[in-house]
This record gives sequence, C-alpha cells and structure tokens, in this order.
Amino acid sequence: MKRLQNIIFSLALLLTLACSTAQAKYSPIPFIEMVMHADAIVYGTIHEVGEQNFTLHVLGQLDDAPYQKVMTIKKFRDWTCAQRWTKYKKGQSVLLFLTLNDGNYHIMSAGGEGEMPIYEDDVYINGYYTFNTTPETQKENANTLFNAKSHQLYGANYYGSKVALKSFTDAIKTARKCFEASGDTYKMLCSNDAIEKYKARTGFHTWLIHQLQKN
Repeated sequence: MKRLQNIIFSLALLLTLACSTAQAKYSPIPFIEMVMHADAIVYGTIHEVGEQNFTLHVLGQLDDAPYQKVMTIKKFRDWTCAQRWTKYKKGQSVLLFLTLNDGNYHIMSAGGEGEMPIYEDDVYINGYYTFNTTPETQKENANTLFNAKSHQLYGANYYGSKVALKSFTDAIKTARKCFEASGDTYKMLCSNDAIEKYKARTGFHTWLIHQLQKN
C-alpha cells in the first residue's frame, strides 16, 4: 500500500514538473492579439462532434470574412498543462477566435483560450487572462468586470470572467472597425469623438479600446 502511494506521489510530482517546464515556455496569446489577428471570430452552437473536428452552427460573426452558416473546426486537444473544461457535446454554445491553416480552422492559443463558452446571455473569458482594471472599467452594473471565479457551465466547472454577450460582441466589432493591426501596434481609424462614444457604452468597451490605444 505504501509503495503504491509512493508511485502515485512520484507520478504526480513528474506531471507537476513537466507542466511547470511547459508553462515556462508557453503563455496564452494576449487577448488583444486574438481580437485583432484572428482569421475568424464566430459564435454559435455545436451541432456534431467527431474524432478530430466539430461542426458549429454559426449564429453570429464578428469579422469581415465571408459568412458561413456551418463551420468545421479542429477540436482542442488536451495536453499536460491545458484541458478543455469539459468534453465536447452537441448543444454547447461557444464563441471562437480562429486561425485558418492548411484549409482548417483552429482554435487560437495553445491552451485553448480562443474558445469561450456561452451560457444564457453571457460569454465566459478564460480566467488565466489577467486584466488590469481601473475605475473606468467598472461601468457594468451586473458584475465587477473581469471578476474571475468558478462557474457551473454545461455540468462542469469553468474558471473565468463573465461578460454580457451583447457587450462583448459589440466591443469586438468596434475594435476591428476602428483599429488596424500593424505588427505589435494598432492604428486608430475612427475619430476621437467616435472612440469616446464607443468607450462610454460599457466597461468592456472602455477596457478593450484602452488596450488598443496603449499600443
């Protein structure tokens, strides 16, 4: 019995060390980079789940790519330091930041941060992102913006921050309309007056546009 406990402890230690080493080499793609560099940003409901892919019935699109009613997307594969919060199942609603490689759509960021669950009228941002909040970003009345905590979503625990889907999607569209990515910097395309009006819409708008202006 004691030998079994020692084996289990050793395996757990090896996994911890492996994960620590991997994390030293890996960090999530910054949120703002996903917003501005994704080849497609869509949300909808998972319709079918296969061995390698899943199909999404698209309910909304936040980029300028040709609209697709149904998309086939490569599944995120669990690895040592990152696991999807629950198994893929038909009926789950998600918002996806995607890259297009070799004709296939892939979820952005090696930890699957580009996949965000939607539940009821909210989208949930992965809790591994750390947001610097200011008094300006506290304009949403329902919750403290970016208050990461555990949520029960589709029968499983998800750690993240809840943002109203309507606010989230409008802010992403605004960012891509009013800013243009140029390497690591972002050129403002809209007038200062228009930007200030957009920033006043919700706390999420304020935060997102502020991040773009900083760069």
